Amino acid sequence: MKALRYYAPRKLQVDDLPKPIPNPDQALIKILYSGICGSDLHIYRQGMFMTYAPETLGHEFVGIVETAPLGSGYKKGDIVTANPAVYCNKCEACQRQDFIHCENLCFIGEVCPGCHAEYMLISPNKLIKFADSVDIRQAAVVEPLAVAHHACKIISQYAKNDIAIFGCGPIGILIGYLLKNMYHIEQITMIDKNQYRLQQAAKLSFYQTAAALEEAETKEFSTIVDVTGSAAAFKTELQSLKSRGTLIIAALFEELPTADINILVNKELKIVGDNAYTHEEMQEAVKIIESNRYDFSWLISRFISCDEAPQAFEDLCGRTQDLKIIIDFTDNNSAEK
Repeated sequence: MKALRYYAPRKLQVDDLPKPIPNPDQALIKILYSGICGSDLHIYRQGMFMTYAPETLGHEFVGIVETAPLGSGYKKGDIVTANPAVYCNKCEACQRQDFIHCENLCFIGEVCPGCHAEYMLISPNKLIKFADSVDIRQAAVVEPLAVAHHACKIISQYAKNDIAIFGCGPIGILIGYLLKNMYHIEQITMIDKNQYRLQQAAKLSFYQTAAALEEAETKEFSTIVDVTGSAAAFKTELQSLKSRGTLIIAALFEELPTADINILVNKELKIVGDNAYTHEEMQEAVKIIESNRYDFSWLISRFISCDEAPQAFEDLCGRTQDLKIIIDFTDNNSAEK
């Protein structure tokens, strides 16, 4: 089978590996589509999160059950995704079942083989089944949808309107889309230097879009959501908050930001972290996809083959003309390797 594997920063390789053989407590999943995530790019650029190499990347997928243990509740042909988080089950958070705050939280594709491959092994208790009637291409974006769904729950605690989202990548634009269409927040400003992504945001009819804060009609906000992971953007965001405003950080930083803490004190600002999602929220994201109430096709820029994936990673690190790139294994999966 083909598998996209990480070897070192900026070095990926498509390898031909044996089809995995499941243990009695594992399910074998035939991957249909797997998505390239922003955290995959952190790995690609700097090797963040990785414990060893080479390793098969990827944690966003929709696939079909090939085999599953008896009594697991899954059978051959079920359309599934999975909660890709890996918990230590030892720390204080895990002991109180607060797995999202596991002190050693990691994901498949970092500490064990991921889904950028034709087949993958996973524990059945991680699987979540889709209805047989689901649009499989829409299902391919369920994991980033769960990320945005979790973020919107947090954002809605602090904001009812007057929101700026810095970063129109897949997560940022998904957050904006859900806030507008599920939470009915109208006054949403989307900011991004990437003109292609800004144009895609503009198609979704947000209150305003701007390449920089200086170009926006509104320049101060009660709530700002950072989805850039940019140290420079972090400084601008603090300065752009109204008094007693809230900055919600939904990004990981490769370069840690510095800021004038006096701004935080003088304005009595709040900074709130936002990370990943719970298993229940992943299930809720599946239900959102199945409802057919929302169209997420705009999120996917293109489908590519596994062989094209190394170049796609490089594309996404530049001035990309993409939102979400999906690796298509549907043809490869027809062959037994």
